[in-house]
Amino acid sequence: MSRILIVLMVVALVMLQFKIWFSPSGVIEGIHLHRAIAQQEKINMQLAKKNKKLLQQILELKHGEASIELLAREDLGMVKSGETFYQIVDRSN
Repeated sequence: MSRILIVLMVVALVMLQFKIWFSPSGVIEGIHLHRAIAQQEKINMQLAKKNKKLLQQILELKHGEASIELLAREDLGMVKSGETFYQIVDRSN
């Protein structure tokens, strides 16, 4: 009788341990969630830096002509009157 009781207790213990480790709310799932949270926080930090940089650029554009001129020169290739524009073409490709 006591052997049956011991076997039943061991089986119950194994079943409980299985639930603790492998259930949808178990330890392994918790580890996966912690990793996913850490990865998402890293992505969020990168996006926050990008947003801060864009906000700074917006403020510069609102309050200064120098930054508008810089963007026009870099992105649109604009030149002032009286300036000479030189374009260097790389023919190594």
